[in-house]
Amino acid sequence: MISVILGLALGLLSATCIESFGHRIFGHPSRLQLKLYFKYPKFFAPFLRAYYQHLVIHHGKTYQVDILTQFKDAEEKNQVDTWIAQQFPENFANLIWKERYNLTLEGVEGTLPFAIPFTTGPIIIAYFFGPTAFVASLLTAYIPVLMSKFIHPLIHHPEDIETSHPIVRAISRTKYMQKIFQNHFLHHKRMDTNFNLLLGGDYILGVHETPTEDESVELENLLYKFGRKIGS
Repeated sequence: MISVILGLALGLLSATCIESFGHRIFGHPSRLQLKLYFKYPKFFAPFLRAYYQHLVIHHGKTYQVDILTQFKDAEEKNQVDTWIAQQFPENFANLIWKERYNLTLEGVEGTLPFAIPFTTGPIIIAYFFGPTAFVASLLTAYIPVLMSKFIHPLIHHPEDIETSHPIVRAISRTKYMQKIFQNHFLHHKRMDTNFNLLLGGDYILGVHETPTEDESVELENLLYKFGRKIGS
């Protein structure tokens, strides 16, 4: 029983820390990283894909009004779609559209690259604490993958909560969801901080920040809009 509890707890700890670290490293690469990526594009192809999907498209080409507005109008969406079609191979462009501009995860091609880093935690847990802790850790280590697929879209589009799965809908109406919203709001304001959906790792790794007075006013207004959209 102790091994099970230990595995669950350590799996959760690894999940939140890997999410924060991985989001920062792969989703927001440094200039040195990008220099290497573009120098050896074939070798770093998976990392370039993550860079384009997340930093360029999700942060750079969408949600420029606020985190509740993906495109300000149809013309802006058409411009982004045209750019994607011209910039990327057809299969990658189709994945971007299927994932709604890096809003969610779709299929093996979209989910597996995101999920692989979270395997690190269970492997380390297995080495130090044995197979029972390892199996237990698998139940919590991949929670950020589920949150990226099911919760992240609803942070940006709470109007979809009503038609989501009952479990997801229940989570989305909690105070915890408001905390995630606040954390993600600040990440979109300052992209070098607040990387977690599964809260905790940002604090441990020293990359969590709180909103300024002006940001707090903006956040309060957005939280009000968020609540109105879900009918709370």
